[in-house]
Amino acid sequence: MPITDLERFCRALVRDMPDAVIYADKEGRIAFWNGGAERIFGFTEAEAKGQSLDIIIPENLRARHWQGFEATMQTGKSRYGAGDTLAGRHCARIRAACRSSSRCCRSTTSAAGSPGSRRCCAT
Repeated sequence: MPITDLERFCRALVRDMPDAVIYADKEGRIAFWNGGAERIFGFTEAEAKGQSLDIIIPENLRARHWQGFEATMQTGKSRYGAGDTLAGRHCARIRAACRSSSRCCRSTTSAAGSPGSRRCCAT
């Protein structure tokens, strides 16, 4: 089946956007890492792909992150899909775990209707 112009556009948009787009499987292993994620978190795609999301989660926040991740995987719902954001006090902690401190992850959403998959967007 040939790739349509719309599919090419969507792939390029996600790949090249300045915001981080990260896709992780149900075990939390990174399967997609765009240029925005590289710029924001400081890891190249080659360094990030196949790694645990722990590479961008500060150690002191990992237990809570994985509790929320597991709940999202089981239900397909995330409070961040409702417009809540990770901001304020969380930004400093997240930046501390990143190689680049210029921006932080402010919002994460679960892939709509897809328990077992997750994408994280940092804006």
